[in-house]
Amino acid sequence: MKTIINKSRYIITAALFILFSVQSFGQSDKIKIKSKFSYRKLNTGDREIKATFRYRDDKGSHPVPNITVEFGAKNDSTEISLAKIESDKEGIAVLRIENGFKIPMNNEGKMEFLLKFEGNDRFKNLIDDVSVIESYLKTELDTSKNQKKVIATLTDINGNPIEKTKVGLYVKRMHSLLDLGKEKTNEVGKVELTVPDDIAGNKDGAITLVTMVDKDRKYGSVIVKDDVKWGIPTNFVVDKEERNLWTQAAPIWMQVAVFTVFLVIISFFMVAMYNIYLMAKDK
Repeated sequence: MKTIINKSRYIITAALFILFSVQSFGQSDKIKIKSKFSYRKLNTGDREIKATFRYRDDKGSHPVPNITVEFGAKNDSTEISLAKIESDKEGIAVLRIENGFKIPMNNEGKMEFLLKFEGNDRFKNLIDDVSVIESYLKTELDTSKNQKKVIATLTDINGNPIEKTKVGLYVKRMHSLLDLGKEKTNEVGKVELTVPDDIAGNKDGAITLVTMVDKDRKYGSVIVKDDVKWGIPTNFVVDKEERNLWTQAAPIWMQVAVFTVFLVIISFFMVAMYNIYLMAKDK
């Protein structure tokens, strides 16, 4: 009897070992994904969490499109699911959380955002997280002393100043941001940044100033925008384009030449057809 029991134990152990080995082998064949997880607080108060997924093979690094990932958030005692998002063709999944939505955070304003991918037939599963501390960035516009300045104040959830944190000032352009400088906040959480007098604006001199804590390891990115008329009025008028070989409108001489060549070809064709007609008639 004991011999039968021992044999049964050996068989069960061997079966479990084989099953585990098969699962491990299947998982090892799958591709490992690398993720880049970031957080930023927008000018509207909305929050944006963004994840970028890529994998590497012998040909280089590639995006991971069309995978469904789950975003969540938690603090010391609460964990919630936020949404499931599918990555786009660039391997990017973005979740925008509207201002006013209650995110779990502790008394210090610490939030932890979670990312989970269950895996599929091609890619291994993935778990990632990013922790940030809630912060508030406010700006004041100062034009005294013949200077244009932005005075930025950075505070925590309890209104305490956040010092020694880098704040940058930028001007929004069509496809990028023009960097005007960066400074670290002082002991009262303030920083003063100067706007030059030679910034080109629209026809009314309007520009958009962007004050930002950019990708800070503790506070993530925090953005504030201000529309001001501190720029040089500029009217961008495109001169009438002359006709050239490289423009959409061809030069007149080229149009005449093409039309002439076309007429010559038609003439030869008509003469040839007439001669064929005469030859057939003579027969």
